[in-house]
Amino acid sequence: MYNHLIYFQKADLDILLQGFNDGKMVGVEFCLEGVNHLSRERVMSKSSTSILRLAIIGGSIVLVVAGLRAGAHIVNTILIAYVLILLAQPVHSWLTQRRVPSFVAVILILVLMVGVILLAGWFLVRSLQQFEQVLPQYMEQIGRSFESLGAALPGTGIDLSQIQLPSLSSLLESALLALGSLVAGLVSSLTTLGLILVIVFFGLLEINKVPQRIFHAFSGDDEIVGRLRDVNDGLRRYLVLKAVTGLAMAVPDTILLLIIGVPFAFLWGLLVFFMNFVPNVGFFISLIPPVVIAYLQFGLTEAVVVLAGFLIVNSLVNTFISPRIMGHGLDLSPTLIFIALLFWGWVLGGVGIFMAVPLLVMIKVLAGHYDDSRWMAVVLSERVAEPSQD
Repeated sequence: MYNHLIYFQKADLDILLQGFNDGKMVGVEFCLEGVNHLSRERVMSKSSTSILRLAIIGGSIVLVVAGLRAGAHIVNTILIAYVLILLAQPVHSWLTQRRVPSFVAVILILVLMVGVILLAGWFLVRSLQQFEQVLPQYMEQIGRSFESLGAALPGTGIDLSQIQLPSLSSLLESALLALGSLVAGLVSSLTTLGLILVIVFFGLLEINKVPQRIFHAFSGDDEIVGRLRDVNDGLRRYLVLKAVTGLAMAVPDTILLLIIGVPFAFLWGLLVFFMNFVPNVGFFISLIPPVVIAYLQFGLTEAVVVLAGFLIVNSLVNTFISPRIMGHGLDLSPTLIFIALLFWGWVLGGVGIFMAVPLLVMIKVLAGHYDDSRWMAVVLSERVAEPSQD
């Protein structure tokens, strides 16, 4: 009985003792029944509080996700600006250490950014326009390939004629619509690019003042500044290393396509480079177009050579180059990475797909610094720590 009584407050014991004095409770059984009744009430109260807390947290998450999805355009703008500031910070520091004024260093960085973006944009638009012009020809070749395959499968019960390919007129109409959307998107991108550059400009001007502001905002807590610096350094390292490995794959793949004579080799090389930032599925996305084009242009042998070459280059990079410069990798669960790609792609669109892993890296680094959230870093990790043997 005493084991039950020690969990209650003095007011609860007074109620029980008053019951004994008034003669309303007789016997030890009635006493235990009263204690159990009060225990059930307290457990139910705690359960209701926990459920209410979970409901509030869940509702808050839903509101935040809905807000991010509704404001995806401005959120993407801020994310892109943040990444550019992160990548430009070492260059800015290198220039200022050589006595270049901060304002001049920022202007030089912005000029370099604009030049690279405009050059890449011009190349991409030009390549896509040329590809749209030859797309109907490729579709006709695919149609003839289906007819040849259907003639080679008599009596198998497989009727490839039931597969309807788009007509030439519908392809031309779709190409014109895509071209119009591309032009409209380019105009919108130029407007967004201006806003991004403005954010980058002011961000780089104040890049050295941010740690001091955070230090004073948190009452001189150096630990907070160190944690945020770890997040920025980890994200910058991830982006740079993915760029290096993407370049290590894109260059030999492009050379292989040029040797074989596959059209739009530089476009497919650029696709390989960007798809390297999309883990798990990015490589296979970049693999399909050049293999299909090689098959349509030359035949099965060249397509197999392209496929084998891409696989060999990817295996060599992942086996020898990536482990040397990335250590043990990101230590992120592949399943959670794929879920993050789907989730952030749905919330933020294409930018969300490229930012899914960096966001996971930021969450994992921040969560690992606090005892209350360290469990989240463990859940996100791919490697599981072995329990200590006493």
